[in-house]
Amino acid sequence: MPTTSFRTIRREVMRPLGLVEFSTTSNIGSGTSIISTELTNRFSNDDFFNGWFVTIVVDNDDGTSTPANGLGTTTRRVTDYATSSGTLTVAGANLSAEDEVVDCDLYTFHPDDIKRAYEKARQVVFERYIGIVRDTETLVTGQSQVLFTIPSTVRKVQQVYLGDRLEATSYSNNLLSNGGFEDWSSATSPDNWAVSGTSATIHQEEDTQSPSNYMVLTGSNSLRFFKPAVTYTCQVLQTLNPSQSIAIEDVELNFSVWVYCTFPDAIVKCQVDGAGITATVTTGTAHGNTGWERLTVSAVTNSAAVLNSNVTVGVEADSPDATAYNVYMDEAICVAGPDELAEAPWEPILDYEILPPVGGASNGGLIRLKHPLPEKRRLRIVGLDYLSTISTDATTIEIDGDLLEPLYDLMRSYLCEERASPALTGKVSAQWALKAAEYRQKFENATLRLGLEMPGPRLRDPAVVAAGAAFDAVR
Repeated sequence: MPTTSFRTIRREVMRPLGLVEFSTTSNIGSGTSIISTELTNRFSNDDFFNGWFVTIVVDNDDGTSTPANGLGTTTRRVTDYATSSGTLTVAGANLSAEDEVVDCDLYTFHPDDIKRAYEKARQVVFERYIGIVRDTETLVTGQSQVLFTIPSTVRKVQQVYLGDRLEATSYSNNLLSNGGFEDWSSATSPDNWAVSGTSATIHQEEDTQSPSNYMVLTGSNSLRFFKPAVTYTCQVLQTLNPSQSIAIEDVELNFSVWVYCTFPDAIVKCQVDGAGITATVTTGTAHGNTGWERLTVSAVTNSAAVLNSNVTVGVEADSPDATAYNVYMDEAICVAGPDELAEAPWEPILDYEILPPVGGASNGGLIRLKHPLPEKRRLRIVGLDYLSTISTDATTIEIDGDLLEPLYDLMRSYLCEERASPALTGKVSAQWALKAAEYRQKFENATLRLGLEMPGPRLRDPAVVAAGAAFDAVR
């Protein structure tokens, strides 16, 4: 999903409400003056910016270090604007001296007010299905299991799917030998796989019946990897050695493996390593330590790569202290060429209900199925989370480009509502009230047009009608 910095959001929100971007002509000194001839060229009225707010920023493409006044953290109220020199005099203590020309923004609203409008809007737009799309695949079905805990990052479940797996032993494009860990020379020696790390060991896990061995994901066997009480990383690795001649130079490798781990301090990742890849070592994201989970990683081979001697794949296990734990592995697949991992189709699940989280819960509630599913299959949950909170100018927000303008309009509506204060009687207050209603109507229309809310019988927003009548009364 595309990301947008809060600095960009703030600027776009303020463009119709009062925004001027400019660069300083000379370095800001230790004082209360900011000078820019750009302002002189564009704004010829003295005191034009009196009461505005100036924020010191640096463009994303500037490439320089953070300014002495902070990146978007120094905002001052303008007390005087002299057009002859392009000098803004600001209130408060002396500014920190800058050793370079910096970029600044002028706003009619204080940036803290804009931030507050965003924090309010992000909660409201969530009800219109504007948020961060969450697509989680970390749940695995159990034996006769009908109740599943929703990850805390999913606040609104939209769809649930049941996943299938490509079988490592039968998938013809798999570059790994014994990817399903079915072949063993002995109970501690799987064919084609090796362990790295003193005292680290690997063991055969055999499937059983009545009850079945949940640590065998599929087939007859899986691998149990014991990481000893040491401070260094231990690994289970295989050097790629495809049985047929395939193109291997400058291609993408996609490796996936199913891993089970519940030790809270475990750091378990899959990796691609060796002289045959463009990076020294490429590792995937860490296991969540919540049971079976599919780990993935991708890397690119170099122009002289020879897979049967220069590239290894596998799983590494570590911990912040010298602790021992076990990791289970099954269904390892590696393919060369495609830009996505090997995947099986998903089947939608329709017969389920959502149980909201109880007070104080750290999860997103529960999914209760009407019927148990086949065991050891992935459960995929697609849903929404709130847009990110804001901490700094550089904070990025994940949001689809089509949904930015409705968010902007709702923020503008809140800002205008604050200006339509009862203390501002007459025409000024009515103008701000009318603007607030117009931006709110634009937000409502956009969500209807994008299919984010079911159309209702209302044709006109009563707030717009009331604000227009108030404006006419004092005009």
